[in-house]
Amino acid sequence: MCEPATAALAVTAVAGGLSAYSQIQTGRANAALANANADAQEQAARDTINTANDQAYQQRQQARRVAGQQTTALAANGADLTSGNALDLTTETMQQGTLDALTTINNGQRQAAGLQFQADTSRAQGKIDKQSGMLGAGSTLLNSTLTGLNAYKTLGGTWKPLSAK
Repeated sequence: MCEPATAALAVTAVAGGLSAYSQIQTGRANAALANANADAQEQAARDTINTANDQAYQQRQQARRVAGQQTTALAANGADLTSGNALDLTTETMQQGTLDALTTINNGQRQAAGLQFQADTSRAQGKIDKQSGMLGAGSTLLNSTLTGLNAYKTLGGTWKPLSAK
């Protein structure tokens, strides 16, 4: 059976090692979660852009339909479609449809940029979490070593690493 000082040192070392391992694993798990969140945010950004593009396409199509209906109605009433109010009306309808589509795309891109920023922030947080786990583990190992050596010395153990033999 070993002396109490050695037992205290061993118990402290094992406890410190387990705690350090736990900190490393926690840091890795938190980093993995942050990266998964970042992946989801990047997918949401892509989906936002795709949705905005689809909506813009629909807005352009609607503007074309309205302009076509206007042209048909004006032609049925004998209006000159190549000049004057008739031309102004259909041109303005198409311009407004284009503006609406561009606004939709711009809004989608802004929202996607915000989601991408969140993804970048999540990835950075993941790196910090992983590093924090490693630093915490190193600190724990150092502290448990010092605590163990203090307990060893308090319980009567002798340790003189710098003494000549």
